[in-house]
Amino acid sequence: MPSLPPTPLVPGSRIHVSGICGTGTGSLACLLTDMGMAVRGSDDHVYPPMSDYLAARQIEVRHGYAAANLADRPDWVVIGNALSRDNPEATAARDLGLSTTSFAAALEQWVLPGRLSIVVAGTHGKTTTTTLTAHLLCEAGLDPGWLIGGIPCGLPGPSHLGAGTPFVTEGDEYDTAYFDKGSKFLHYRPRICILTSVELDHLDIFADQAAVDRAFGQLLALLPADGLLVACGDDPGVRRVVAATPPACAVVWYGLRPGADVRPRAVVQEGMGRRFDLTLGDTAHTFHLPMSGDHNVANATGALLAAHRAGADPTALTQALSRFAGIRRRQEVVAEVAGITLIDDFAHHPTAVAVTLDGLAHRYPGRRLWAVFEFRSASAIRRCFESAYASALAHADRVVLPPILRHHRLTADQLLDPQAVARALNAAGTPARAFAELDGLVTHLQAELHSEDVVVVMSSGGFDGLLPRLTAVLAHRSPPRNRQCDDYGKGA
Repeated sequence: MPSLPPTPLVPGSRIHVSGICGTGTGSLACLLTDMGMAVRGSDDHVYPPMSDYLAARQIEVRHGYAAANLADRPDWVVIGNALSRDNPEATAARDLGLSTTSFAAALEQWVLPGRLSIVVAGTHGKTTTTTLTAHLLCEAGLDPGWLIGGIPCGLPGPSHLGAGTPFVTEGDEYDTAYFDKGSKFLHYRPRICILTSVELDHLDIFADQAAVDRAFGQLLALLPADGLLVACGDDPGVRRVVAATPPACAVVWYGLRPGADVRPRAVVQEGMGRRFDLTLGDTAHTFHLPMSGDHNVANATGALLAAHRAGADPTALTQALSRFAGIRRRQEVVAEVAGITLIDDFAHHPTAVAVTLDGLAHRYPGRRLWAVFEFRSASAIRRCFESAYASALAHADRVVLPPILRHHRLTADQLLDPQAVARALNAAGTPARAFAELDGLVTHLQAELHSEDVVVVMSSGGFDGLLPRLTAVLAHRSPPRNRQCDDYGKGA
């Protein structure tokens, strides 16, 4: 039986989003609401911050997946990439002959036509650089649209339709849906692309580095001749992919190392952030970035170049960057308890862990930096990354590791061993402890932390509520031990 033609999308169309609490799908739901659609959704992982954001937008979220959610035959069903083919709603949509699409294809078909699409892609730095670019264009008065895979602190939300021409999208290389295994960013119609980095990641999707390179090469091939690639020359993976798949458009190389076309100069620490000089067009300007770390200076440089190409005035950009408020879970200070600073960060790839810790060390000089890292993602728990994590975590003064609770069906020889990472760190001179359960980890931190310590909790998930729990126990603990008695790491 031939499939029915897709239902036309018109204002008032009823759209059900299956998997609505994802950062992308939830943001799309808000965009479609702003376009005049009647949007609702379902998810089996309904939790903040996206659930709160959707509630504030008065978008209905049904708990759990069920065929009954589609019984009223919505005009369209958007299938999130977390859903498998045998998901009850995916099955029901097929059985009922409903018009279906993916989150990425919906963005391509319904939001991006007629816009200047700015796509931010890369293994690291996507969320920060996308948010920076959207913020700069917004502050410069261009009223951009955006879709960000995180919660920005200084913008009205992770998505915005905007009345201006630019639309900024975080370009995720992860697959699109159970019926479309290509990367999401292949749907985003790029005219300007910022490429921050290319490394091996998402080993549940990509077989090897060559597969990752091919995906990014496919993105570059979409750039038109009058487009622009803003490429990080500091990253060897970016250099490799651009050499293998040169785009049809101009390429501007940025970075902090020699060989970049555009390079920040006179980079210095200024308070909690960085000050640097950068030439946009024919004029040099001085910028202040309220974030630490050379990697964030590089991210800001890429965002400034893209915003300038999109029409932002350089003088407006100097003022805009200084007002950047950051992103939730990117070096976000969540509490100050008994003189201890607690920070939440999303870093999970070894490279991101290393640069984040290095940035925090510069942001808090002279203070003891603790890294509490959760091996959570499908790549992070793989044994092939053991030595890389040991090297990355060595940028902290103390390291604490929990057990791996989500094995993703890996065999014992494929699974990373946190105890092995701790042993490698101790052998190299960085005191580290790995725990068999979370209670012991919390008890240890409660006893060992001192006033003026800085603790960064790093996870691509919720870490089983560790941060609020740690905040509570530190607020009610007995006075900490004297630092001279610290025998941390012995016997680990």
